[in-house]
Amino acid sequence: MTTPTGADGEGPPLLLDLELTAGEPFARQIVVPQGLVDWPAPAVWAQARRGRFRTAPLLLDLTPYLTLQANEDQDLVLELALPASATAPLTRSGDWDGWLGDVDDGGRAVQVVAGKFHVTRAVSVRPAQPVGLSAPEAP
Repeated sequence: MTTPTGADGEGPPLLLDLELTAGEPFARQIVVPQGLVDWPAPAVWAQARRGRFRTAPLLLDLTPYLTLQANEDQDLVLELALPASATAPLTRSGDWDGWLGDVDDGGRAVQVVAGKFHVTRAVSVRPAQPVGLSAPEAP
């Protein structure tokens, strides 16, 4: 579990790199402290892109894989859970960011997390095939 540094909503977002393997499930929890957002039931969204700018090509919309709930301290817990089927087609790395927004009051939004989105391909190891060796011929 990780906690953003800009707990007042004014500071920078938490810098959190995601390291995942294509074709394998991935999960991470991020704690958003009380006071970062002061509206009830904020909306949450996140995206992975080929670059850090919002205009960069989309690698994966992470929003369908996010849940948001409160923990025992009433902090918000943002959980990203990617199934293997979502990571399998990934072939590129890039950048990602996560946001909390208020859809009911003027569309305020706070970027709570950002970082690199590293994708590695699964490596298969096959047993070596025996190679036949012959004895050198006698002179």
